[in-house]
Amino acid sequence: MISARHALLRQAQDYFHKLLVDVVPWDDVKVDKAIPIPAIRGKRDQGPVRDLVVARFKGFKMELASPFDDQKWPLGRVTVTRGPWSITGPMDAATWERVGDFIRDRIIEGEQDGDTSGGENWGR
Repeated sequence: MISARHALLRQAQDYFHKLLVDVVPWDDVKVDKAIPIPAIRGKRDQGPVRDLVVARFKGFKMELASPFDDQKWPLGRVTVTRGPWSITGPMDAATWERVGDFIRDRIIEGEQDGDTSGGENWGR
């Protein structure tokens, strides 16, 4: 059985290969270590997020959250941040298209202004 963490990473990797192959290679993505959530005795549901994956690349921070218990994010959530800019949405094909455009636009802006609005460690 595949874990939620690995499923989230596979989905992100698939969209990177489809949408960002010429902009950000998947090999440049650094995935943060998983943070274990301590079990609470007698409490099976420990919050709205089942698993959270944080990845960083080219000054971006990407958070992938597995499906929430509420109805707002039944597919899970993806959030990409770079400095003061961010984009968030459900983990569906339309959101991944918007995320791809967002990443490309931020990288192009950084290249055009001498990389002052973006860089490897900008916004950290």
